[in-house]
Amino acid sequence: MLANQIDVLAGGGTGSVVAQLQGYSDVAIFGTNVHTWVFSIYAVPSIKDIAQLRGKKMAVTRFGGTMDFATRHFLKGQGLEPGKDVTLIQIGSSADIVPAMANGVVESGVMSVPYLFIARRLGLRELADLSQSGIRYAQAALVAKRSFLKDKGDIVGQFIRAMVEATHYLKTRPADGMRILGRYTRTDDSEILKQAYDYHVHKLLSPAPEIRSEDVKLLLEEAALTNPKAKGANPQDFIDERPVREVVRSGFIDQLYRK
Repeated sequence: MLANQIDVLAGGGTGSVVAQLQGYSDVAIFGTNVHTWVFSIYAVPSIKDIAQLRGKKMAVTRFGGTMDFATRHFLKGQGLEPGKDVTLIQIGSSADIVPAMANGVVESGVMSVPYLFIARRLGLRELADLSQSGIRYAQAALVAKRSFLKDKGDIVGQFIRAMVEATHYLKTRPADGMRILGRYTRTDDSEILKQAYDYHVHKLLSPAPEIRSEDVKLLLEEAALTNPKAKGANPQDFIDERPVREVVRSGFIDQLYRK
């Protein structure tokens, strides 16, 4: 994006924050349609609550990633010190975490879709659904150059309206939504697809990809682990709310959902 090879980056929240802290001022997060973490913490059946994780091992994909940061933040909020009270193990991929638990390598693990549904099917116990924790986090941030957002306002508006229409399509056509999910996740398990659809589309996907300063606070906290400039930075300085707000104010979304 910085080299002008693409105009919009999807899923670049932390990268955008880091770039801006490094002096790339012509960058902004202008939207997100998922405003929280999409992880759940699962454990073997013998562990019945978070407190019982003390002294146990928990699997994450890799250290330094969003899953790792979310896990550490959650554990601290529960009075558990990551690395001391709970040993975090780097597994490598989400697909490997369920087998690691099933084979006794770890007693707990952090799951993402669709693996959390597989864990549930195998009888593993969900201890916490971080998507329902009330924590705001720009999980699927949309990033562009500020100059592009300003100079190509018409194109940006068309892009946002297309995203809104795609979201509406998913929300109002469950069968088609599950078919599309199956294509991109390479899954034909109807039960898993239904659960994934309900989880992502009904629970998490917002009709408008609005960005707020609250969505960026934890991105800054995450960035602060490697860049001290993030400490005390103003979240509002990293976003541009205008493009999506203009689409919202136009009545386009309200009209779409009234049809």
